[in-house]
Amino acid sequence: MRDEIVPINKKYPISNLINSCNNYLKNYDGKRSITIEYILIDGINDSEELARKLAKLLSNISCKINLIPFNPFEGSNYKRSKTKTIENFKKILMDKGFITTLRVTRGDAIDGACGQLVGKLNKSIKGKKAYISQTYIMTENFKSARSAKIGKVFKVARKELGLSKVEVSNAAFMNIRYINAIESGDYSVFPSEVFAKAYFTKYQDFLSIECEFPPIYESNNRQDKIIKKSIAKINPSLIPIIRIVGVIVFNNSVVV
Repeated sequence: MRDEIVPINKKYPISNLINSCNNYLKNYDGKRSITIEYILIDGINDSEELARKLAKLLSNISCKINLIPFNPFEGSNYKRSKTKTIENFKKILMDKGFITTLRVTRGDAIDGACGQLVGKLNKSIKGKKAYISQTYIMTENFKSARSAKIGKVFKVARKELGLSKVEVSNAAFMNIRYINAIESGDYSVFPSEVFAKAYFTKYQDFLSIECEFPPIYESNNRQDKIIKKSIAKINPSLIPIIRIVGVIVFNNSVVV
């Protein structure tokens, strides 16, 4: 079956993949985990028996499982698994102790994960991500109605997985202060927009949801004002020089 769905399996069988995962984890002494993405295809690999086999296959690997319902396309004979089948498959994995998430595809008739909770979405054409139509004005506290609503999406998704903030912090290696910031919608604790975006992306990937990052900085002018305000007490004559360095740091920060 796997040879048909994933032809490269003929050269690199699943046993090789599992060994590679184990070798990777050994290098980090239990400090990292792996995300396993499993595409569910109707009548092909979505049975309860295969869910149990998958759980057994991954029983010795530190991982979370992201289930992805197949998104049909023209020319394909495969179909998306039925909703009930997907729920049963997910339940079996969760009962086996795996953190299991379900990615909502754009092809679904229902609203996407964020659309369901944040409000109506205007979907862009040609496969681009949906965007939230409402506009909000940011406050001086780096929080808006929009960022607060998006924060609720994260909070609900986390609770649906039965995880506390501490558990997410340990599993995703995230500072709990930043988890609180994202869920509350108040981004004032982040040192820069790039830093905030990195943690936002990391958290949504962990929860397997898709949300548009809220505009916590209105413009580059606001960024300049923040930098100037923080260094004005040092030496006003250095502001133009430090501002340029600051912008470079903002635009090239990398969070691992």
